[in-house]
Amino acid sequence: MASCEKCWKDACMLEYSERRKSRAEYYHDLIAERKDNPCTPEQQAGMDAKECPKCGRMTIHQYAHVCMNCGFKKMKNKMEKVNFEKPGWLETLWNINPSLAERAEADVVRWQTIEANTKNVICKTGVF
Repeated sequence: MASCEKCWKDACMLEYSERRKSRAEYYHDLIAERKDNPCTPEQQAGMDAKECPKCGRMTIHQYAHVCMNCGFKKMKNKMEKVNFEKPGWLETLWNINPSLAERAEADVVRWQTIEANTKNVICKTGVF
């Protein structure tokens, strides 16, 4: 799941002003504190959010490229159409270094696509 950009920004401000915890610790505290009254999908998506073609709201997350309202994700290429569960480290990487995360996600998708396409392959030595 993509991070809430409003909570992340607030955690950044707390980190710089109080300097008692890490940004991630402040972020988790804010998420827990705001659980009953969460940020809007627009706030979660961030300042550079794009309009979702499915629900029509400005809720496409600025880094994760997923709609924070309806869950729509724009497919960049055919290989991304393979459904897979993102590892937790990949979500964290999206928050830290989006360009590196995009390349890492492409690698994960490529390997999972290869694995999906090579199951039950018949060759001279048998079925794999």
